[in-house]
Amino acid sequence: MRSNGVIRVRTTTSGDRDNPSQPSLVDINYQGKPQPAVILPTKTGKPVCAEPPDREPVYPVEQVKVSTDGIKGEQYAATQPVSSLNFIPQPLTEKSMWGHYAV
Repeated sequence: MRSNGVIRVRTTTSGDRDNPSQPSLVDINYQGKPQPAVILPTKTGKPVCAEPPDREPVYPVEQVKVSTDGIKGEQYAATQPVSSLNFIPQPLTEKSMWGHYAV
C-alpha cells in the first residue's frame, strides 16, 4: 500500500490458507528476459510469482479442487489457487542418490 492509502498490489494467492511471510520484490530471468516480479511464498511450497505492472501471474496459477470438510458451520472454498512454480523436490530414489552405482 502506498503512503496515501492506495493499494498497489492486490491478488488472491491462497484461498482459505494464510501466507507464511511477506512478499519479495525481485528481478527474475523469465523466458530469457529480465522481469520485475513479486514473489509470495505459500505454505504448500508453491510460491506465487506476479508481474508488478499488471499483477498477473508470471507462472500459471490453477484452481484445484480441495476438501471442504472441516469445522461444522464453517464455509470452505471448493477450490484453492495453486501456482505452477514450486520448490518441492522430486522424491528421492536410489538412482538419484547414488547414480549408476544404485543396485
